[in-house]
Amino acid sequence: MVIRCNNCGYYNRNTNIRCDNCGIIINDTNNYNNTVNTQQNTTKESKSKFISAILSFLLVGLGYIYLDLYERFFVSVVVAIAITTISSYFEGEVTGIIFSLMSLIWMIIVIIDGAYCCDAINNKEEKPKYMGLIQLN
Repeated sequence: MVIRCNNCGYYNRNTNIRCDNCGIIINDTNNYNNTVNTQQNTTKESKSKFISAILSFLLVGLGYIYLDLYERFFVSVVVAIAITTISSYFEGEVTGIIFSLMSLIWMIIVIIDGAYCCDAINNKEEKPKYMGLIQLN
C-alpha cells in the first residue's frame, strides 16, 4: 500500500511520516482517500530499469528507445560515435586508451541516466535534465 502526498502527488510508502519527495508531514486521515493498492495501480506502462540497462549495455542509448526518449537516444549515440571515432584515430597511443576508457564511462553514465528516467516515468514525475544540463525528452 502507498499513500499519495496531497502537496506534491508523490506516492509514498504507507509507513512514511514525511513525503520522500517534498518533506511535508503526511497526515493519514487527510490522505485516507489517497491510499492506493500498489498491485491495482501497476499498469502495463510501467518500465523496467533492468531492461533499459541491458539494452543500453548492448548498444549505448538503446534503453532510451525502450523508454520512448528518442532525443536522449540520438544525443547518446552521437556522443558515443564521436568518442569511438577519436579513440580509433589514436589507436595504440595513450590518448586512444583514454578515449576508450571514456567510451566505457559514457556507457555507464547513459545506463545510470536511463535508470533515473525510468524511475521518473514510473512515478509520473518530470524526467531529470540530460547530464544535468539540458532538458530532453
